[in-house]
Amino acid sequence: MKRRYVFKTISLIFSVFLACILVLCGCSKKQKELLTLDVFAGRANYQGLQKGWYAKIVRDKFNLEFNIIAPNISRGGNLLFDSRLSAGKVGDIVITSYNNMTECVEAGVLADLTSYLEKTTYLKQYLDAIKVINEKLGYDAIYIIPTSMSTMPATEPLLYGASPELASYMPWSYYKEIGCPVIKDENDLLNALAQMQHNHPYNKNGDKIYGFSLFQDWDEGHMSLAANMVRSYGFVNTTPSVFTSADLSKIQRLTEDNGIYYRMLHLYFEANQRGLLDPESGVQSFDTMYKKAKNNQVLYLWWAWMPGNYDYGNLKERYVFIPVSSEPVVCDGFSKYGDGYAYAVDKNTKDIKRVIDFLDWMASPEGMMCYSAGLENVGYKYVNGKPVYTDFSMEAWKNGLTLGEEYGGGTYSEGYCQFNDSIVEKKDINPETGEPYFSENWSSTINGNKGIAIQEWIQHYGADTPAEYLLKNNLLDVVIKTDYVPERESKELQLIRENCGTLIKEYSWKMVFAESEEQFKDYWNILKELLYSNGYEQVENADFKIIEEMRKSREEYLKKIE
Repeated sequence: MKRRYVFKTISLIFSVFLACILVLCGCSKKQKELLTLDVFAGRANYQGLQKGWYAKIVRDKFNLEFNIIAPNISRGGNLLFDSRLSAGKVGDIVITSYNNMTECVEAGVLADLTSYLEKTTYLKQYLDAIKVINEKLGYDAIYIIPTSMSTMPATEPLLYGASPELASYMPWSYYKEIGCPVIKDENDLLNALAQMQHNHPYNKNGDKIYGFSLFQDWDEGHMSLAANMVRSYGFVNTTPSVFTSADLSKIQRLTEDNGIYYRMLHLYFEANQRGLLDPESGVQSFDTMYKKAKNNQVLYLWWAWMPGNYDYGNLKERYVFIPVSSEPVVCDGFSKYGDGYAYAVDKNTKDIKRVIDFLDWMASPEGMMCYSAGLENVGYKYVNGKPVYTDFSMEAWKNGLTLGEEYGGGTYSEGYCQFNDSIVEKKDINPETGEPYFSENWSSTINGNKGIAIQEWIQHYGADTPAEYLLKNNLLDVVIKTDYVPERESKELQLIRENCGTLIKEYSWKMVFAESEEQFKDYWNILKELLYSNGYEQVENADFKIIEEMRKSREEYLKKIE
């Protein structure tokens, strides 16, 4: 009996061992292969394989890698999208505008995501908003996932830290050096920049410093940096041909003589006449301009995320918000329904389920922290349950520190996800920490970011933050976003809009670099004549209709929350 018992025990052990081997062999056969996916990223500023620590995380979790295709880099406008769609595939993952998505749906290249999304964990939480947008676009299934969907109130401003993301930023010490003059209009701004440039004509490396340095990469239907500039003067580019105040009460055509767009072009023209405009502005890329900004060669920066705002110490060149007009700064509000861009998946993409698993993770707190905050325990850590920047992170941003191969290699800053679009609004609150996902909006960042320049700024403006200053002085207007989606335009109108947009871009740049005031005005008059002879009035009428529909949608939303 004893011998038989031993034999049975040995047999049982062998059987278990054999079963384990078979399971392992089975797992080995089922091991997911590495997939390299083309990602058409409409707002990306990087092209090529995603590298660094984010690439390693995604490869370890999903065995995926991404080849990013960026129309911004190609400077082809929508030509790259059109050519790829004509070839039958835009990308395995597509991130682009609603208009482009509709073309993809009509061409039958996108996957129906309905059954996939119902089985997700995190994307399912946004399913109501996703369904609304797909329905409003007229789709008979769920083909797209909007970007920057939010759970925050639409009346709350989207801030970068405690500042408007798109406003006016200049070196505090240079501004203080010229006596902190009150800047009420464009002429005051040019005078202030001229004084700063006179005092500091070169950076420490001997490179020429300019007031403005422009680029064309983001131009779409107009000069983007002229359209961006209007936000500091109480307006926003609500539609391609019409500028409005945040509440839509003020309306100006793009072509209005001495209107807001004209004024911004004239501002850059005057800057060029006075030697304040980088002469390479018309030919350089965003990447080139950004390097100059990091090199302290540019006095005026439009975005709070541009260089200088990562400095926590006492650097005298630290950029700060400086008001440049007596009009309100216009800031976007949060949007439950996204921001007009979306993610989609090509129907022929291999292993769509794995792609959806990645997108679901991307929408999770962990995925959003990776996208917005960085690499845990390297770029940031948790202190009492709250995220805090590490010393390494601050040093890495300033000096381009690299990571070891165990983290994916490359510089830390380049390792961030390069899609430039998240599914969840990055400034939303992480339910696991009670803090925003976005690292610049953490309380630890805002409270810790108070070196000498910030302390002096606080004393001068009598407010702890730019947002507080603007709100206290009734100088912050919020654009309320609703579920409104414009009707699809006819091919004829789309073509007119595209052709007119090309003319506006061409002549806007000609005006900025005009040799004289007379030539500047001549270009303006030629532009208007060409636009209206090419059907621009149809574009304006369509945009006026959109604005009226927007107004009704906002009124309905505000009634609901009263």
